[in-house]
Formats: sequence, C-alpha cells, structure tokens
Amino acid sequence: MTSVFLERAICLVAAKDRTAYPWLRLATSGPVMTPRQFCSELYRGLVVSLHEGLETDRITRIRTLALMSLHCEGHEGAEAASMHLCQAIHQAQTVGLHLDRPGQIPGDSSTGLFWCLWTLDKMHACIGGRPVLFADRDIGIKKPGLKPSHARTAFDAWFAISDLLAHVISFYRPTSDHTVGWEAGFPTFEEIMGDDVREDLDFTTLGFLELFYHAVAILSCRYKLTGRPDGSKSSYIRQGLSAIRIHSIVATECSQDLPAIPIVPYALTLSMGVSYQQFRSSKLITHSDRAKASLEACCTLLEALGISWCSAEAMARLGRKALHQIDGLNLGSHKPSQASTQPPAPGNMLINSTSAQSAEPVLHLPSYQSDDYPFNDLSATKQASPTQGSLDPPENNMQVCETDGLADIDVLFGDFLDLSLPTNFWDPVFLP
Repeated sequence: MTSVFLERAICLVAAKDRTAYPWLRLATSGPVMTPRQFCSELYRGLVVSLHEGLETDRITRIRTLALMSLHCEGHEGAEAASMHLCQAIHQAQTVGLHLDRPGQIPGDSSTGLFWCLWTLDKMHACIGGRPVLFADRDIGIKKPGLKPSHARTAFDAWFAISDLLAHVISFYRPTSDHTVGWEAGFPTFEEIMGDDVREDLDFTTLGFLELFYHAVAILSCRYKLTGRPDGSKSSYIRQGLSAIRIHSIVATECSQDLPAIPIVPYALTLSMGVSYQQFRSSKLITHSDRAKASLEACCTLLEALGISWCSAEAMARLGRKALHQIDGLNLGSHKPSQASTQPPAPGNMLINSTSAQSAEPVLHLPSYQSDDYPFNDLSATKQASPTQGSLDPPENNMQVCETDGLADIDVLFGDFLDLSLPTNFWDPVFLP
C-alpha cells in the first residue's frame, strides 16, 4: 500500500531518465509529453496536495519532499527545490531522526532517510549557493562507517563524496580566507571508493559517482578575484583535470545513461566555467583555442540535457553568448585578459540559469525561449534597478576587461565565489 504522492514524487525524478521518455503520459490514452512538461504537471499537483495536507504520514511526507527537491523548473525552481528540502529537514528534526533513540538499530530505514537528507543538504548548498541546514554538532547518531567485512555500496560512496563536499564548503564561508583552497591531501576517487566495492555497482553508477567527485574537486580550488590564477597550485591543476574528466564521462563514457540527479548538469556547467576561465587566462593561442573548443563542447552537451533540465538549457545559452562574444572580438594578436578567471562558483549556476525567463519581462530582454534569440546585450541590464548600486560588481574586476567586450561574461562566470551569499545577488542579467 504505497502512497500515491510518494509514487508521483518517484515519477517526478525518474521521468528525467532517458529510458522513461517514451512513456511520459499522464493518462493511459494521453499524448506522450516532454520530460519537462510531464514533470511540471506532476510537480504542480504534488505541491497542492502537500500544501493541503493530503499526505498524513509524516515519514512519507519527508520522503516525498526530499524527492521533490530534486526537481527544478522555471525562475523560482531552485528556490522552491531548496524550500522542499528545508521542509523535509524540519519535519525530520521534529520527529527526531537526528537523535539516537533507545532500541534504535544502526542502519535502519529512519537512519538511512536521515543521512539521505544530510547528503541532499550538502548538494543543495553546493548547487543553490545556500548555507547548510544541518549542523553536525546537533546530530546525535553516528555517521555511516564501513565495516571491514562490508563492501562499499553506491550510497556509501555518495555519502563519502558528500562528506568531502562538506569540507570544501568550509572554504567558502564568510569568515574563511577567500584566497585559500584545498591544496594538499585531497583524496583521489580511488581512495574514496576503497578496495572492496559491491559487485552490483555498475559502470554507469561508478561514472556518476566520479562525476560528483570531480565537481567537488573543481570547487576545492580558490584564488584571488583579480589577476591570472596561479597555475602552480595543486588545486588549480586538479581543477583543470577534473573539468576534462567531467566532459569525458558525460560525452563518451556514460553518454545517455547518467541518472537523473541535478549534479549532472551542474558538474557539466562547472566544467564549462573552467574552460571559459582557461580561455581568459591563457597565454598561448593553442591553449586558448583548446579552451574555446572545450567551452563549445560543453555547450553542446548542456543543450542535449536541456530536454530534461531547465538549468542546462539556460546555462547552454550563457555559454553560447560567451562564444558569440569571443567570435565577435577583433583579437588581432592574442592578448589575454587580466580579468578575474574563477569558474562558476558552487551554487550559483542553477538559480541564476533558471531565473532567465522570469527576469526577461522586467529587463525587457529577448526571451531565452525565442527561436530568434540574438544574445542579450548584458551591459543594458546594469540600469535595471535604481537601487542596484551596492550590488554592482567590484570595480577592479571590470576595469581590467571592459575594453574587450567580455566584462559581463567575466562577471557571470567569475564573481559567484561565496557560498554564504544568495546565488543571484550579483547577477547583472537576472537581477530584478
């Protein structure tokens, strides 16, 4: 006797899997819908049902809300997803899932549900640019650990990478040194997986877990907002290699088979941001051409993911705009910019990208959904708000690159560095 709302929440997530595309009907004789149409219809019904309190079992509500947090559509999609997880965490704390209770069996379903929420909390802090909701000092149950006789499962690896991400997030807190990243002792993916892996952990699942790992590796690199990055830093080298691995996993190794979890388009967006950063900081024409080719390849992959992910479609458009601006430059001899070249910061890609459609009427820009979309003049958006003065990008970033036509692209790819800030706080395109 399964809750109909939990079933629909499972469908909400599963519908983004490619193998589900031929079966996306709301009624037996109804037309096949696109993943985003199908999910939007399911999602609207779930929101109303939970708001009206139609699901009476609290644990089922927690599970349903957690699954709903994996869906994002439209300009408020990322905020709504984060809010669903917040509600799930709030209700989990209300029933004491975070506490060690008498007679509780380690590894039971309620404990597993709690640690699922814990990992999703880290994922949303990463993608959504939000502070984590769980404070580890308030958790009364032990973190999952591996026993010597226990082969590592997919969730064991997912949890270990989430734990790694939790440490990376600490580099982005307001009180941290924003010029310091994780330089030494960053574990390899093989070290995280360990020597004993479950036999049923298939190739695609391993590829997805490695994709998540490399997204975290990209975020582990931090450096000054201005000036060319220090290529001698181990975190910078790691970042470049991780961007390559992400592209390889999505494009060839696990093409068409990656699970429908938002880390996939987010990781690819990070890879695209690294490519843009490398183009802006390269000294050699061969390096800049290689970076530009990588940027274009990431755009193509994001466009393919756009059938399921609103964020992927919007970020592909941003990448295309960057390529359009690059192609329009009269480079003459290769003169690399000294502009800020940090890749997109954790947490900013999803909200900023999905804000495009709602911001368009306010800013009077061409719609992202238009077939004749001519690439927006981002500089016009600086006049969008009369109260925007305190939100303008730092002058020292803009002064060094304003002459080559890529200043606004640099802002979009480079100035979202602090996870403690709202994700669209500085965005000159989507700021109302």
